[in-house]
Amino acid sequence: AFFFVFLGHLTLSGTVHLAGFAFRLPLFKSWIYSFHMPLFFFVTGFTYDIDKIARAKASAYLSKLIRRMLVPYLWMELLSVVIQFVIARIRNEAGVPMKHYIGGIIAGNNHLYKAPSNPLYFILLLFLAEVLLFFIVKLVRGSRGLVWTIVLALLPATLLTQRVALYWHANCVPGVMFMILLGTVLRSAYQQHEKRAQTLHPLLKLLLCLVFLAAGAVIWHYNGRIGLHGNVWGKDFTLAMLSALASTVGFAFLMMMVPQKERLLCFVGKNTLFYMGLHKPILLLLTALFPAYKKDVRFTLVAAVFCYLILVPVTLLTQRVAPFVLGKPAKDDLLNRLGQMLCIVGATCVPYQFVLAHFRNGMFLNGTPMKVLACGVYVIACAACYFLFRNVLRFPFLLEKKEKRS
Repeated sequence: AFFFVFLGHLTLSGTVHLAGFAFRLPLFKSWIYSFHMPLFFFVTGFTYDIDKIARAKASAYLSKLIRRMLVPYLWMELLSVVIQFVIARIRNEAGVPMKHYIGGIIAGNNHLYKAPSNPLYFILLLFLAEVLLFFIVKLVRGSRGLVWTIVLALLPATLLTQRVALYWHANCVPGVMFMILLGTVLRSAYQQHEKRAQTLHPLLKLLLCLVFLAAGAVIWHYNGRIGLHGNVWGKDFTLAMLSALASTVGFAFLMMMVPQKERLLCFVGKNTLFYMGLHKPILLLLTALFPAYKKDVRFTLVAAVFCYLILVPVTLLTQRVAPFVLGKPAKDDLLNRLGQMLCIVGATCVPYQFVLAHFRNGMFLNGTPMKVLACGVYVIACAACYFLFRNVLRFPFLLEKKEKRS
Protein backbone atom coordinates (compact mmCIF):
# COMPACT_ATOMS: atom_id res chain seq x y z
CA ALA A 1 0.00 0.00 0.00
CA PHE A 2 2.82 2.39 0.80
CA PHE A 3 4.49 1.70 -2.51
CA PHE A 4 1.27 2.89 -4.18
CA VAL A 5 1.34 5.96 -1.93
CA PHE A 6 4.82 6.70 -3.29
CA LEU A 7 3.62 6.31 -6.88
CA GLY A 8 0.66 8.57 -6.15
CA HIS A 9 3.00 11.33 -4.94
CA LEU A 10 5.18 11.21 -8.06
CA THR A 11 4.47 12.43 -11.58
CA LEU A 12 2.59 9.83 -13.61
CA SER A 13 1.86 11.10 -17.09
CA GLY A 14 1.69 9.70 -20.60
CA THR A 15 0.76 6.24 -21.84
CA VAL A 16 2.47 2.87 -21.41
CA HIS A 17 1.95 0.10 -23.97
CA LEU A 18 2.03 -3.46 -22.62
CA ALA A 19 1.01 -6.63 -24.51
CA GLY A 20 -0.92 -4.59 -27.05
CA PHE A 21 -2.82 -2.60 -24.40
CA ALA A 22 -2.42 1.13 -23.78
CA PHE A 23 -2.41 2.17 -20.12
CA ARG A 24 -2.94 5.85 -19.38
CA LEU A 25 -0.85 6.61 -16.31
CA PRO A 26 -3.01 9.53 -15.05
CA LEU A 27 -5.96 7.10 -14.89
CA PHE A 28 -3.77 4.59 -13.04
CA LYS A 29 -2.86 7.31 -10.53
CA SER A 30 -6.53 8.17 -10.08
CA TRP A 31 -7.27 4.50 -9.37
CA ILE A 32 -4.50 4.45 -6.75
CA TYR A 33 -6.21 7.32 -4.95
CA SER A 34 -9.46 5.34 -4.80
CA PHE A 35 -8.05 3.00 -2.14
CA HIS A 36 -4.53 3.78 -0.94
CA MET A 37 -5.52 6.05 1.97
CA PRO A 38 -8.84 4.37 2.93
CA LEU A 39 -6.91 1.11 3.14
CA PHE A 40 -4.89 2.46 6.09
CA PHE A 41 -8.06 3.43 7.94
CA PHE A 42 -9.50 -0.04 7.27
CA VAL A 43 -6.30 -1.53 8.71
CA THR A 44 -6.70 0.70 11.77
CA GLY A 45 -10.18 -0.73 12.24
CA PHE A 46 -8.86 -4.25 11.67
CA THR A 47 -6.77 -3.81 14.83
CA TYR A 48 -9.35 -1.72 16.74
CA ASP A 49 -10.57 -3.35 19.97
CA ILE A 50 -13.77 -1.64 21.14
CA ASP A 51 -14.03 -3.75 24.30
CA LYS A 52 -10.49 -2.87 25.36
CA ILE A 53 -11.04 0.82 24.64
CA ALA A 54 -14.27 0.83 26.65
CA ARG A 55 -12.25 -0.29 29.70
CA ALA A 56 -9.35 2.15 29.15
CA LYS A 57 -8.79 5.23 31.29
CA ALA A 58 -9.15 8.49 29.42
CA SER A 59 -5.91 10.03 30.73
CA ALA A 60 -3.77 7.00 29.87
CA TYR A 61 -5.37 6.48 26.46
CA LEU A 62 -5.13 10.12 25.38
CA SER A 63 -1.55 10.53 26.61
CA LYS A 64 -0.63 7.42 24.63
CA LEU A 65 -2.21 8.84 21.47
CA ILE A 66 -0.38 12.16 21.95
CA ARG A 67 2.97 10.41 22.46
CA ARG A 68 2.52 8.08 19.50
CA MET A 69 0.93 10.53 17.04
CA LEU A 70 1.25 14.23 17.83
CA VAL A 71 4.85 14.17 19.08
CA PRO A 72 6.10 12.23 16.01
CA TYR A 73 4.00 14.54 13.82
CA LEU A 74 5.80 17.59 15.20
CA TRP A 75 9.27 16.07 14.89
CA MET A 76 8.74 14.77 11.37
CA GLU A 77 7.33 18.10 10.19
CA LEU A 78 10.37 19.90 11.63
CA LEU A 79 12.77 17.43 10.03
CA SER A 80 10.89 17.86 6.75
CA VAL A 81 11.66 21.59 6.94
CA VAL A 82 15.34 20.66 6.69
CA ILE A 83 14.78 18.63 3.53
CA GLN A 84 12.65 21.40 2.02
CA PHE A 85 15.48 23.85 2.79
CA VAL A 86 17.93 21.59 0.91
CA ILE A 87 15.51 21.30 -2.03
CA ALA A 88 15.25 25.09 -2.24
CA ARG A 89 19.05 25.41 -2.29
CA ILE A 90 19.33 22.78 -5.06
CA ARG A 91 16.78 24.66 -7.17
CA ASN A 92 18.36 28.05 -6.31
CA GLU A 93 15.02 29.22 -4.97
CA ALA A 94 14.27 31.42 -2.00
CA GLY A 95 12.14 28.71 -0.44
CA VAL A 96 8.96 29.00 1.59
CA PRO A 97 9.14 31.51 4.48
CA MET A 98 9.39 29.84 7.86
CA LYS A 99 6.20 31.54 9.08
CA HIS A 100 4.25 29.73 6.36
CA TYR A 101 5.74 26.38 7.39
CA ILE A 102 4.80 27.10 11.01
CA GLY A 103 1.28 27.88 9.85
CA GLY A 104 1.23 24.64 7.86
CA ILE A 105 2.38 22.60 10.87
CA ILE A 106 -0.33 24.14 13.05
CA ALA A 107 -3.13 24.03 10.45
CA GLY A 108 -2.36 20.51 9.22
CA ASN A 109 -4.05 21.33 5.91
CA ASN A 110 -2.13 22.23 2.78
CA HIS A 111 -5.18 24.08 1.43
CA LEU A 112 -4.75 26.64 4.21
CA TYR A 113 -0.97 26.82 4.67
CA LYS A 114 1.85 24.95 2.98
CA ALA A 115 3.09 22.19 5.27
CA PRO A 116 6.69 20.85 5.11
CA SER A 117 5.33 17.30 4.64
CA ASN A 118 1.74 17.39 3.46
CA PRO A 119 0.94 13.63 3.84
CA LEU A 120 1.30 14.00 7.61
CA TYR A 121 -2.26 15.33 7.66
CA PHE A 122 -3.16 11.63 7.85
CA ILE A 123 -1.76 11.43 11.40
CA LEU A 124 -3.74 14.44 12.60
CA LEU A 125 -6.90 13.14 10.98
CA LEU A 126 -6.43 9.70 12.52
CA PHE A 127 -5.71 11.27 15.91
CA LEU A 128 -8.95 13.29 15.85
CA ALA A 129 -10.93 10.25 14.71
CA GLU A 130 -9.51 8.00 17.42
CA VAL A 131 -10.08 10.61 20.14
CA LEU A 132 -13.71 11.22 19.13
CA LEU A 133 -14.33 7.51 18.67
CA PHE A 134 -12.86 6.87 22.12
CA PHE A 135 -15.32 9.25 23.77
CA ILE A 136 -18.21 7.78 21.79
CA VAL A 137 -17.25 4.26 22.89
CA LYS A 138 -16.96 5.42 26.51
CA LEU A 139 -20.28 7.24 26.30
CA VAL A 140 -22.20 4.17 25.12
CA ARG A 141 -20.09 1.78 27.23
CA GLY A 142 -18.88 -0.24 24.27
CA SER A 143 -22.26 -0.89 22.66
CA ARG A 144 -21.43 -1.49 19.00
CA GLY A 145 -24.94 -0.70 17.83
CA LEU A 146 -24.92 2.71 19.51
CA VAL A 147 -21.38 3.42 18.27
CA TRP A 148 -22.52 2.78 14.69
CA THR A 149 -25.65 4.89 15.23
CA ILE A 150 -23.71 7.92 16.47
CA VAL A 151 -21.07 7.69 13.73
CA LEU A 152 -23.74 7.40 11.02
CA ALA A 153 -25.53 10.40 12.54
CA LEU A 154 -22.28 12.40 12.28
CA LEU A 155 -21.45 11.22 8.74
CA PRO A 156 -23.42 14.01 6.96
CA ALA A 157 -20.89 16.46 8.44
CA THR A 158 -18.34 14.90 6.08
CA LEU A 159 -20.63 14.46 3.09
CA LEU A 160 -22.02 18.01 3.17
CA THR A 161 -18.63 19.73 3.46
CA GLN A 162 -16.79 18.33 0.44
CA ARG A 163 -13.99 20.59 -0.78
CA VAL A 164 -14.25 22.66 2.41
CA ALA A 165 -10.84 23.25 4.05
CA LEU A 166 -10.71 23.13 7.86
CA TYR A 167 -7.88 22.87 10.36
CA TRP A 168 -6.66 19.28 10.71
CA HIS A 169 -9.30 18.24 8.10
CA ALA A 170 -11.78 18.09 10.98
CA ASN A 171 -14.75 17.73 8.62
CA CYS A 172 -13.34 14.40 7.38
CA VAL A 173 -13.36 12.87 10.88
CA PRO A 174 -16.85 11.24 10.70
CA GLY A 175 -15.90 9.63 7.37
CA VAL A 176 -12.67 8.31 8.88
CA MET A 177 -14.53 6.90 11.91
CA PHE A 178 -16.91 5.18 9.48
CA MET A 179 -13.95 3.56 7.69
CA ILE A 180 -12.42 2.45 10.99
CA LEU A 181 -15.72 0.75 11.90
CA LEU A 182 -15.78 -0.88 8.45
CA GLY A 183 -12.34 -2.23 9.31
CA THR A 184 -13.80 -3.91 12.41
CA VAL A 185 -16.38 -5.55 10.13
CA LEU A 186 -13.59 -6.80 7.86
CA ARG A 187 -11.85 -8.31 10.88
CA SER A 188 -15.01 -10.10 12.02
CA ALA A 189 -15.56 -11.50 8.52
CA TYR A 190 -11.95 -12.65 8.31
CA GLN A 191 -12.04 -14.31 11.74
CA GLN A 192 -15.12 -16.30 10.73
CA HIS A 193 -13.47 -17.61 7.55
CA GLU A 194 -9.78 -17.47 8.48
CA LYS A 195 -9.02 -21.19 8.17
CA ARG A 196 -10.87 -21.48 4.88
CA ALA A 197 -9.14 -18.38 3.45
CA GLN A 198 -5.67 -19.54 4.49
CA THR A 199 -6.09 -23.00 2.96
CA LEU A 200 -7.23 -21.77 -0.45
CA HIS A 201 -5.09 -22.78 -3.41
CA PRO A 202 -2.66 -20.00 -4.45
CA LEU A 203 -4.19 -19.82 -7.92
CA LEU A 204 -7.65 -19.36 -6.39
CA LYS A 205 -6.27 -16.60 -4.14
CA LEU A 206 -4.79 -14.92 -7.22
CA LEU A 207 -8.12 -15.23 -9.05
CA LEU A 208 -10.01 -13.70 -6.11
CA CYS A 209 -7.41 -10.94 -5.93
CA LEU A 210 -7.95 -10.08 -9.61
CA VAL A 211 -11.74 -10.27 -9.30
CA PHE A 212 -11.88 -7.88 -6.33
CA LEU A 213 -9.33 -5.49 -7.85
CA ALA A 214 -11.31 -5.47 -11.09
CA ALA A 215 -14.52 -4.79 -9.15
CA GLY A 216 -12.83 -1.92 -7.31
CA ALA A 217 -11.55 -0.50 -10.60
CA VAL A 218 -14.98 -0.69 -12.28
CA ILE A 219 -16.69 1.09 -9.38
CA TRP A 220 -13.92 3.71 -9.27
CA HIS A 221 -14.27 4.31 -13.02
CA TYR A 222 -17.96 5.07 -12.56
CA ASN A 223 -17.55 7.07 -9.33
CA GLY A 224 -14.47 9.13 -10.16
CA ARG A 225 -11.39 10.10 -8.18
CA ILE A 226 -11.54 10.48 -4.40
CA GLY A 227 -9.13 12.38 -2.18
CA LEU A 228 -9.23 12.58 1.59
CA HIS A 229 -6.88 15.55 1.51
CA GLY A 230 -9.60 17.63 -0.15
CA ASN A 231 -12.55 15.74 1.34
CA VAL A 232 -13.60 14.58 -2.13
CA TRP A 233 -15.50 11.30 -2.56
CA GLY A 234 -16.35 11.32 -6.24
CA LYS A 235 -20.00 11.09 -7.29
CA ASP A 236 -21.15 9.09 -4.30
CA PHE A 237 -19.69 8.25 -0.88
CA THR A 238 -21.19 4.73 -0.94
CA LEU A 239 -19.53 3.97 -4.27
CA ALA A 240 -16.24 5.34 -2.92
CA MET A 241 -16.44 2.97 0.06
CA LEU A 242 -17.38 -0.02 -2.13
CA SER A 243 -14.49 0.69 -4.49
CA ALA A 244 -11.99 1.07 -1.63
CA LEU A 245 -13.28 -2.05 0.15
CA ALA A 246 -13.13 -4.17 -3.02
CA SER A 247 -9.55 -3.10 -3.76
CA THR A 248 -8.52 -3.62 -0.11
CA VAL A 249 -9.90 -7.16 -0.08
CA GLY A 250 -8.18 -7.83 -3.41
CA PHE A 251 -4.82 -6.78 -1.99
CA ALA A 252 -5.54 -8.84 1.13
CA PHE A 253 -5.77 -11.98 -1.01
CA LEU A 254 -2.54 -10.93 -2.75
CA MET A 255 -0.77 -10.55 0.61
CA MET A 256 -1.96 -14.01 1.68
CA MET A 257 0.37 -15.42 -0.99
CA VAL A 258 3.38 -13.63 0.50
CA PRO A 259 5.35 -15.55 3.17
CA GLN A 260 4.43 -14.31 6.65
CA LYS A 261 8.10 -13.92 7.58
CA GLU A 262 8.91 -11.64 4.61
CA ARG A 263 11.12 -9.21 6.50
CA LEU A 264 11.01 -6.08 4.34
CA LEU A 265 7.21 -5.82 4.11
CA CYS A 266 6.88 -6.64 7.82
CA PHE A 267 9.37 -3.94 8.74
CA VAL A 268 7.62 -1.28 6.66
CA GLY A 269 4.25 -2.41 8.02
CA LYS A 270 5.46 -1.84 11.58
CA ASN A 271 6.92 1.59 10.82
CA THR A 272 4.29 3.15 8.59
CA LEU A 273 4.25 6.32 10.70
CA PHE A 274 7.82 7.27 9.75
CA TYR A 275 7.23 6.31 6.11
CA MET A 276 4.13 8.51 6.09
CA GLY A 277 6.09 11.45 7.46
CA LEU A 278 9.28 11.55 5.42
CA HIS A 279 8.57 9.91 2.07
CA LYS A 280 7.16 13.02 0.36
CA PRO A 281 10.14 15.31 1.14
CA ILE A 282 12.54 12.57 -0.02
CA LEU A 283 10.61 12.12 -3.28
CA LEU A 284 10.68 15.89 -3.80
CA LEU A 285 14.42 15.87 -3.15
CA LEU A 286 14.95 13.16 -5.79
CA THR A 287 12.84 15.14 -8.25
CA ALA A 288 14.88 18.28 -7.52
CA LEU A 289 18.14 16.40 -8.12
CA PHE A 290 16.92 14.95 -11.45
CA PRO A 291 14.38 17.46 -12.80
CA ALA A 292 14.81 16.37 -16.42
CA TYR A 293 13.53 12.87 -15.65
CA LYS A 294 10.58 13.65 -13.37
CA LYS A 295 8.02 12.81 -16.11
CA ASP A 296 9.77 9.59 -17.12
CA VAL A 297 7.86 6.55 -15.86
CA ARG A 298 11.13 4.65 -15.38
CA PHE A 299 12.42 7.39 -13.10
CA THR A 300 9.12 7.27 -11.19
CA LEU A 301 9.50 3.54 -10.52
CA VAL A 302 13.18 3.86 -9.57
CA ALA A 303 12.48 6.81 -7.26
CA ALA A 304 9.62 4.94 -5.55
CA VAL A 305 11.76 1.83 -5.01
CA PHE A 306 14.74 3.90 -3.83
CA CYS A 307 12.61 5.84 -1.34
CA TYR A 308 11.01 2.61 -0.13
CA LEU A 309 14.43 1.06 0.54
CA ILE A 310 16.38 4.10 1.80
CA LEU A 311 13.83 4.70 4.54
CA VAL A 312 14.68 1.28 6.04
CA PRO A 313 18.20 2.24 7.29
CA VAL A 314 16.95 5.75 8.16
CA THR A 315 14.20 4.22 10.31
CA LEU A 316 16.62 1.77 11.95
CA LEU A 317 19.01 4.62 12.79
CA THR A 318 16.16 6.72 14.17
CA GLN A 319 14.95 3.83 16.32
CA ARG A 320 18.40 3.59 17.85
CA VAL A 321 19.37 7.22 18.41
CA ALA A 322 16.03 9.08 18.49
CA PRO A 323 13.10 6.69 19.08
CA PHE A 324 11.03 9.56 20.52
CA VAL A 325 10.72 10.83 16.92
CA LEU A 326 8.71 7.65 16.24
CA GLY A 327 6.70 7.97 19.43
CA LYS A 328 8.61 5.16 21.14
CA PRO A 329 10.30 5.06 24.58
CA ALA A 330 14.01 5.87 24.67
CA LYS A 331 16.94 4.63 26.68
CA ASP A 332 18.79 7.32 28.60
CA ASP A 333 22.22 6.60 27.15
CA LEU A 334 24.87 8.52 25.22
CA LEU A 335 23.52 7.62 21.77
CA ASN A 336 20.03 8.83 22.62
CA ARG A 337 21.35 12.05 24.13
CA LEU A 338 23.33 12.71 20.95
CA GLY A 339 20.24 11.85 18.91
CA GLN A 340 18.14 14.29 20.89
CA MET A 341 20.66 17.06 20.35
CA LEU A 342 20.95 16.30 16.62
CA CYS A 343 17.17 16.38 16.26
CA ILE A 344 16.97 19.79 17.89
CA VAL A 345 19.84 21.10 15.77
CA GLY A 346 18.35 19.60 12.59
CA ALA A 347 14.80 20.69 13.29
CA THR A 348 15.89 24.26 13.94
CA CYS A 349 18.45 24.64 11.16
CA VAL A 350 16.33 27.14 9.24
CA PRO A 351 16.92 29.93 11.80
CA TYR A 352 20.57 29.66 10.76
CA GLN A 353 19.61 31.87 7.81
CA PHE A 354 18.53 34.54 10.29
CA VAL A 355 21.80 34.20 12.24
CA LEU A 356 23.80 34.38 9.01
CA ALA A 357 21.95 37.47 7.82
CA HIS A 358 22.43 39.13 11.22
CA PHE A 359 26.19 38.59 11.11
CA ARG A 360 26.34 39.67 7.48
CA ASN A 361 24.60 42.95 8.24
CA GLY A 362 26.07 43.71 11.64
CA MET A 363 29.76 42.73 11.44
CA PHE A 364 32.83 43.58 9.41
CA LEU A 365 33.58 39.92 8.70
CA ASN A 366 32.55 38.45 5.36
CA GLY A 367 32.97 35.32 3.33
CA THR A 368 34.11 32.11 5.02
CA PRO A 369 35.15 33.62 8.43
CA MET A 370 31.71 35.17 8.79
CA LYS A 371 29.97 31.86 7.96
CA VAL A 372 32.18 29.94 10.40
CA LEU A 373 31.43 32.42 13.18
CA ALA A 374 27.71 32.32 12.42
CA CYS A 375 27.78 28.50 12.49
CA GLY A 376 29.55 28.54 15.85
CA VAL A 377 26.98 30.90 17.37
CA TYR A 378 24.15 28.81 15.92
CA VAL A 379 25.50 25.52 17.29
CA ILE A 380 25.97 27.06 20.73
CA ALA A 381 22.39 28.37 20.62
CA CYS A 382 21.05 24.92 19.65
CA ALA A 383 23.04 23.21 22.41
CA ALA A 384 21.68 25.75 24.90
CA CYS A 385 18.14 24.99 23.68
CA TYR A 386 18.77 21.28 24.15
CA PHE A 387 19.92 21.63 27.75
CA LEU A 388 17.08 24.07 28.45
CA PHE A 389 14.48 21.63 27.11
CA ARG A 390 15.99 18.60 28.80
CA ASN A 391 17.24 19.80 32.19
CA VAL A 392 15.18 22.91 32.96
CA LEU A 393 11.82 22.51 31.21
CA ARG A 394 12.13 18.70 31.31
CA PHE A 395 10.10 18.09 28.17
CA PRO A 396 8.61 14.57 28.38
CA PHE A 397 9.37 13.66 24.75
CA LEU A 398 13.07 14.10 25.53
CA LEU A 399 13.07 12.35 28.89
CA GLU A 400 10.87 9.31 28.39
CA LYS A 401 12.83 6.22 29.29
CA LYS A 402 12.40 2.67 28.19
CA GLU A 403 10.79 0.63 30.92
CA LYS A 404 12.99 -2.02 32.49
CA ARG A 405 11.66 -5.56 32.41
CA SER A 406 11.73 -7.42 35.68
